[in-house]
Amino acid sequence: MALNDGKVLINGQGSNQAVHLLHNDWFVVQGLNACCSNADVVYISYSMHNIIRRVVAWDAADKNNMIFGIANGSSYTLLEDIAGFGVARKIFEPSGGSNYVTVRRFWGRWDGSHFVGPKMTLSLAYDNTDILVENSIGTWSGSAMKQTYTLACDPGTPYRLCGKTFTNYEVDQPQGIFSIDGITTGDKNARARLLGSIAYVQDTDRYPYSYLYLINRLDSISLENNVAYIKPGFHKNVRPFGLA
Repeated sequence: MALNDGKVLINGQGSNQAVHLLHNDWFVVQGLNACCSNADVVYISYSMHNIIRRVVAWDAADKNNMIFGIANGSSYTLLEDIAGFGVARKIFEPSGGSNYVTVRRFWGRWDGSHFVGPKMTLSLAYDNTDILVENSIGTWSGSAMKQTYTLACDPGTPYRLCGKTFTNYEVDQPQGIFSIDGITTGDKNARARLLGSIAYVQDTDRYPYSYLYLINRLDSISLENNVAYIKPGFHKNVRPFGLA
């Protein structure tokens, strides 16, 4: 816990992980900045009942990494007054049985990733249930995308575009600002709630997807009092909500 909010920077310098809770329960991480990780920037794994509060994080490794990753049964995690941006496949992702996660007053901006896989600002469900996201803001700039690059993949990835050259700032598998990955364990009732939140894109943003919110393939998801803003006169093929 930082004595003075925002005065502490944990810089992974591309060779270390900035913040990692592993088999740690009931910890409070508060009032710090974290960046430039060799993996996820803030990563919680096999840990429960932790609090991440007033943390700003940016620039994960340009691989299969997130800014905030909650994984491997890290249930009952509370994140509030947090912000994430920069290079990452996703800005926020709960996964792997990390249930009952609560996110309050999050701001996230997707800026860029040159690695294979779905891209989004915040994922509501990836083999996890009962997430609550409220009073949060998501956006997408694409500002960290290279104009021309080769799509990176882990060795042996069975994906036809691995190693393909992308041009004109293309993004592999964009899937919206507030979105979902899915549940592979059989029960499709995510029991996810997204309340009082805003997704927006401005005229200068390179937004490559058809919707700001994408909610499909899962059941028991509540969206209440959410706003979608698209700068008038721009992104004319983008619609606010994709629900299926």
